[in-house]
Amino acid sequence: MATAFDHCRCYTGSLVESANQIAYRIIEMRNEKRLFSAFNLFTQVAIGMVSSSQMAVMGLFAALECLFVPKGNYAQTLATRVSRFLSSFHFPSGISEWLEHEYIQGRSKLIHGVPDMHPSGKRPAQGGQRTEERMVTTRTVTFGRLHELVRLSVLGFLCLLDQIIKDHSSRSGTHLQNLIGHLGPATGRLIAGQTAWCD
Repeated sequence: MATAFDHCRCYTGSLVESANQIAYRIIEMRNEKRLFSAFNLFTQVAIGMVSSSQMAVMGLFAALECLFVPKGNYAQTLATRVSRFLSSFHFPSGISEWLEHEYIQGRSKLIHGVPDMHPSGKRPAQGGQRTEERMVTTRTVTFGRLHELVRLSVLGFLCLLDQIIKDHSSRSGTHLQNLIGHLGPATGRLIAGQTAWCD
């Protein structure tokens, strides 16, 4: 969960301490079902338990849905909530528009069984090495951005007050939607100094 490398591309004492703090916080919150489900989904993807890019992308979207529990227009609601929660981070492009597009063109088509669909919302190339290279690059960018959105979101949720996390896990309906709708930008010691590691 912690950023693995600093500018020197090596572990430091402060990074090990940050990882230790994150681990203890995860243990404290292990009974909070929505947050812990998101953490488990993220972990399964991050450590390679999911071997296909399509399933990895679906797992990362599922983690975001555990945290932000979108209703109504799922794509727009999820994108708005994630971008607001992570608004203090610099991303290479507008996250709200990008995430909404990926949800509709990638995640939704994958989950509804559109054959040969890749996370970019495009079908695999039919011949031509350059086209195939562009598809691989697009899939890599998509995965990298989603991975960072989930990583930072989980860290941000771990920084919330215990009672908010407990309410997030126990509430439903309008009460839950209001709670998530009123979350401000993520702040706290576990997320301070983090960087969005993506293109």
